[in-house]
Amino acid sequence: MVGKYKDIIGKAYSHNRKGLSLVVKALSCYDKQNYELAEACLKEALHTCEEDLDFAVAFFVLGLVYSDSNDFPSALESYNTAIKYNPKHDSAYNNIGLVYRRAGDPEAAIPYFEKALDINGASTFTCLNAAGAYYDLSMPDKAIEYALKALDIEYTSHEAMMFLALAYTKKNDIDKAIEYCNKAILFGYPHPDWLKNMINTMS
Repeated sequence: MVGKYKDIIGKAYSHNRKGLSLVVKALSCYDKQNYELAEACLKEALHTCEEDLDFAVAFFVLGLVYSDSNDFPSALESYNTAIKYNPKHDSAYNNIGLVYRRAGDPEAAIPYFEKALDINGASTFTCLNAAGAYYDLSMPDKAIEYALKALDIEYTSHEAMMFLALAYTKKNDIDKAIEYCNKAILFGYPHPDWLKNMINTMS
């Protein structure tokens, strides 16, 4: 039943089949951008919850729904509630950071990315989010630090290579910027023409 949502649901709902069914349905609706039905399923699922992990997953997915609906205050409330039930929920910390970054406050986002990495230091995604926040703050050295951490975890990460290219451009280190542009293209960055234009502009 869990299928592709295993990473989100984990060990939650192991004794609550009705709640599990509702959360899986909510995630399917979320994937289809049917946020209203997803929210309704999750609120019903909350009435079935028996364990802290069950509550944590339901509130985390509610955070996803509210975030994608651009209801940032409700998203933050949901993610923080998920953390209350599961203090080690690194994805909830990461997503709070994403909400703040989307709201235009990368400085507020950074402590949440760092807390997520304290819990799970092997997350390429969170390293890249931290790199992006530092880049937004015009702190290219810190952006490079976190992008390199992402590469240490996943050496084929073309997103990390792209961030490195941007950060080195901000530092006016053109040779390094071009090097990482070329690496990102080599490893399959989905917008190669954009990077090629960057190279042409810098050359």
